[in-house]
Amino acid sequence: METQTIKQFSNTREARAKQILEIAEPQELDENTYLVPSQFDSNKKYEVTHFDTYSCNC
Repeated sequence: METQTIKQFSNTREARAKQILEIAEPQELDENTYLVPSQFDSNKKYEVTHFDTYSCNC
């Protein structure tokens, strides 16, 4: 991938994350782990962890 393409992908992903957080709040499991609601299915949640970077089980 080109650097510009990677940057666009990152910006798009960040914008989508902000949209999700505007309509639903994540559930904190511990200081590094959260359940974040799906953007498309209100019955689904994804586990997100943050240590050095964010990772998701999606």
